[in-house]
Amino acid sequence: MLASWLVKQGYSHSLQQKYMLSNWLEPVGKGAFKRTGDEISLLGAVYALQYQANKAIHIGGRSSLALLGFTHYIEMGQNTTTLFAPQGFKLPVWFTDFLWNIPFELTRSNMLPPELALSDYKADNFTLKIANPARAMLAARYGPGASRKMSIDKSKALVSVLCRKSKPHMV
Repeated sequence: MLASWLVKQGYSHSLQQKYMLSNWLEPVGKGAFKRTGDEISLLGAVYALQYQANKAIHIGGRSSLALLGFTHYIEMGQNTTTLFAPQGFKLPVWFTDFLWNIPFELTRSNMLPPELALSDYKADNFTLKIANPARAMLAARYGPGASRKMSIDKSKALVSVLCRKSKPHMV
């Protein structure tokens, strides 16, 4: 939970401090908390940035394809989560300083409008926005900083699957 969001919900900074002293909240870093005893995830942190800070950030590329079940189109050993945000976006210090259990990389790009071709993804007890398969494939294949580009063969195979899934069934 972001401290700024808690203030908007009616929890003043002094009340947040009382909750910390009562062991109801634990700091994740400057400006962010978690409920005492809760485990936090990278997906949850992205959710907080999207919905509590209203930031244009999403999981994309190979990472989105993996979440959507297209892991067979991703080279083995690709376990870094790729985050996408517009040029000039800066992650908050609490996010960059936290020791996540999954490595991540942030790609800043204006290749596509930030709200275009995103899908809802249900994770645990929240829903966040991630790149839909088409946007994810574009980013994996052609995206800025895509030093580990998706091969042309895997790109063609994924586009073929996506086209078959999107065709209406004829009766």
